[in-house]
Amino acid sequence: MEQDKKCKNCKFYKSYFVIKDARLKVIGGFCDNDFVHPNVTKIKYSPKLCDKWQPQQNRVEVWRDDINHILKDIRKSLADITLILKDDEN
Repeated sequence: MEQDKKCKNCKFYKSYFVIKDARLKVIGGFCDNDFVHPNVTKIKYSPKLCDKWQPQQNRVEVWRDDINHILKDIRKSLADITLILKDDEN
């Protein structure tokens, strides 16, 4: 399936979220590509799509990998905290 060549469908587009009614709601975004001039990152003012557009990867897979990595870091931090607390008991 071909993606529309819009900024929101670009690999480099990062969304801004707010919490509303216990849900995340997208309120905008920006371009995270280091090779795009900062003025182009103001999406609503951009006159046209830049030439750096790339199709995004499957977001679910990327998010799942990121979440798994974060959970492993949290697990290690909790193990360190547990070790510190056990040491304080002695």
